[in-house]
Order: sequence, then C-alpha cells, then structure tokens
Amino acid sequence: MKQKIISIVFLIAIVGTATNAQIFTHEAIAEEVKYVTLLDSKERLWYVNDEKKLFMYNNGSSQPQNITLPDRKYKMEEDEDGTLWGISQTGIICNKNGEWNEYPYGNNKLNGFSLVSMTKDKSNRRYFFYEKNVPGTDIEIKHLVVLENGELTLITSNLPKRIERGEQYKNGYVFGANFSYDNQQPCGYYNGEYKLFKEGEVYEFFNSMKSAMTQDWVVSDSITDLYDKYEYSIADVYVHLYDNTSVLMLLTGDKVVCLFFEGEGTTVQEQKYTETKAYTIPKAHIKLVDDVVKLYYLNDKVYLTTFDKGIIEISESDSQLLTKKNGLSSNQIEKMFLDKDKNLVLMHPKSSSALINGKWKHFDKKSGYDLKNRIIRNELEHNGYKYFVAYKIAGKSNKLLRWDGNKWETFDFKTKYRYTSSFEPVVYKNAIWFKNHNGNNYKGLLYFNGSEVIDYPLGRRIKQNWVHSAWRSEDVLYVYSSGLSGKGPIFKIK
Repeated sequence: MKQKIISIVFLIAIVGTATNAQIFTHEAIAEEVKYVTLLDSKERLWYVNDEKKLFMYNNGSSQPQNITLPDRKYKMEEDEDGTLWGISQTGIICNKNGEWNEYPYGNNKLNGFSLVSMTKDKSNRRYFFYEKNVPGTDIEIKHLVVLENGELTLITSNLPKRIERGEQYKNGYVFGANFSYDNQQPCGYYNGEYKLFKEGEVYEFFNSMKSAMTQDWVVSDSITDLYDKYEYSIADVYVHLYDNTSVLMLLTGDKVVCLFFEGEGTTVQEQKYTETKAYTIPKAHIKLVDDVVKLYYLNDKVYLTTFDKGIIEISESDSQLLTKKNGLSSNQIEKMFLDKDKNLVLMHPKSSSALINGKWKHFDKKSGYDLKNRIIRNELEHNGYKYFVAYKIAGKSNKLLRWDGNKWETFDFKTKYRYTSSFEPVVYKNAIWFKNHNGNNYKGLLYFNGSEVIDYPLGRRIKQNWVHSAWRSEDVLYVYSSGLSGKGPIFKIK
C-alpha cells in the first residue's frame, strides 16, 4: 500500500516530557537540498540538489541518479504497481524495478512549463498536462503530452480553456473544466486521436452527473442506470457509511433519493445494491435547495445542511426546517460532520449543535467549545477523537478543538497566522505536530501530546528552523528545512 504523503512545514529534534515519555531524535541525511519530490511506498525519499540532480535516499545512504530535473519544483508520482513517473529537462521519465527509462520530447521543448497533472486511462495511455503563462499577459498556453507504446504525442491546439479534472470514458480519457449546471463547458477527448467536443455524446457525459459517478468510489452500471431512471439534474453526490451500509444520495429540485449498498466492502463499488428510498422535499423548503451544502442519512431521516439558513430534516411522513428558533443554537454553520458514533455535529461561530441519540445538544464556551472569531483550517482524527485547528486572522491566538462524541474540549496555542495556517498538521508517534512560526524568531514547531500544546524550539540558525515541508509514512518522518536561500538540509525523524 502506498504511504500517504503529507506536505507541511516543520522540523523535529529531541523531546521528552512527563506527559509524553517518547523521545524523538533526528539526523541530517542530506545538505543543500533544493526540494523533495517524492516519498514512495518503499519509504525511499527522492530529492533534488542545488545542481538539479536527482538523488534517492534509502537504507541510510543517498544514491545519485543519472537524471537532471527542470528548474521548477516538480513532484514525482507513483503508480499502483510501484512505477515512478516524473519529468526531466528532456522528456518524460519513469522508474520501474529500479531502472530509469526516459521518453524524449524531441524537438518539442517543454522546459519551463508547469506540470498540472498526470494520469492514465484503461488502455494504459499516460496523460501529462502542462500550462505556461505568456510573459506580460494573462494568456496560458496549454499542452497535452500522451505517452502510448513508448512514444509521445504532443497536442497544443484546440484544448479546453481550463483543464481542472478528467474522467475515464470508454477506451479513452475526457478532460476539461469542472462541470457547471448553468454553463456547460467544452471538453477534450483522447482515445488514440484527439478531439474537442462542444456537443454530442462525450460532451453530454462529461457535463452530467454520470461523469462524477465514474470515479473509482462509485463505479457501477446499476448506479448510472438509476441515474437515467430518475432523470436527476443533480446538485451533488455524497456517500456516508451508515452502520454497514453505504448510502449514495442524489439531490434534485424536489427529491432526495438514497441508494443503499451492503456487503463486505467499504465503498459503493465493492458492495451490492439493495434498495432505494425517495424523499420529497416540501414545497415550503424548495427555495433552500440551491443553498444545500451536504446531505446526511440518519435513522431513516435525511438532513440537508446549509451554511446560514439552518438544516432541513425530512422523514418519509414529515419534515421541518431546523433553525435557531427550533433546534439549533445558530443558523450559521462553519463546519458539519458525522462523528464515529454517527452523531451529526454542527460547528457554529460561537456555539455547537450535535444530534446525539435523536436529540439536539448545545455547547458554548462554558461547555468546552471556543471558536469565536477564528477560521477552521484543518481537520484530522487521532486516537478516536475528531480534531479541528482554528486560526485567528488578526493576532496569534489559535485553537485546537477536540470532539470525543459527547463533548468538546479546546486547547490554546500561539503562532503567526499567515505563516502557519496553510499546511496540514500531522500525527506522528502519537502526537500532533504544528509549525510554530512567530516572525523573525522561527521557533520551528509545536506539538500536542494529548493534554497540552508544547513549544518546541529548534535552534538559532535560520537554515535549520525555517522549515519548508515534510513527508511521512507510517514509521518515519522526513523534514526539509530550506532557509532563506531556498535550499537546506533534510532531516530524518525517529
């Protein structure tokens, strides 16, 4: 299984406290590194030095590769079979079973272009999407490079104006802008040859909900058949696990249809379709459908949540609009989620509402919930708890909120908002780590040990404490500290 890569910004040294007896150590594995490009599933770290040469760190040593990468900081990607893909100054590169192969661009120089994404279709073609701004203008030049049978095909004209997503379609790949129900977008399609479509079968597929339902978590002919049967002008699709059942929810102007799947799998594609339930949205609440953010199915009821108009509760025989007047502690909702016990929890600006065992319970600052004037930027789970990190735009007062399924707890910590809110905190060795940037004295990080947030100084040299990014597998953590020069050491954390 691939190890999840987490891009954050911090560094770790040695620590031991009374409340957290673990001791962390670190060692520098490389100096003068320009950027890290991948931590693969074998826990090999791939990085680029100041001379743009690629290195691989594994089993205590760094091994140079006969590859020179472009000036831009490109990320490599890994296939499900362990093949590594990336780009060099002269072509597409891949590493399979330890051997590098390069597919040259030839006369088509792409150096300086930004690689947007790479993917493949069912016919095993590889797609590499590029874009580049024309200096002094807002014009973006878009390129598509297709790798098939060891040869590259470059496409530069008639591409969609925006390429934000792609889908498998029959024996090819369709791509373009995110679909909008008010303004359908042209799309490109490649299945051995390339075409831009503004109408027709491919266009209709890409700009319909059928397209979204071809993603890996919803691949099923029965689902697309049901879509045709109900003829939904779909607003969105959500899947929530309810007991041992997956519920796929489709929303239209006046109905919510819940499609139920059961089986040993954990996603719709692994389960067996069992039944359908349709819930009619009352006429009194139809106008709120455009404001719906998420759909939930709980105890034979459907909940349609909005950001600032409350939530609609629909049963098979009745329905009501829940607001501050009749159930919620506020109409405005900053965050909504189902916890591990399938309680529906709403986070309001000054309070929280939670549907626990069919009854609403409210929390404020006195009962452990403190979010006032802060923006939720991060969400994570650890040791059975749900955590949220909230930052105050002006000032250094930040909050770590913890939900245990029945109550809230809030923990304070201080950092500079504009420097520290743009990365994901990471759980490593039973602690939650944050970057701790306080201006000119770059302290490095903070960590939460389960009961308190602890300051973790890293030293005086900017090269060591002005951290840039981190990569984590299940058993190891690598941290890159770039310094003011844009290059610096990589540390291995144990």
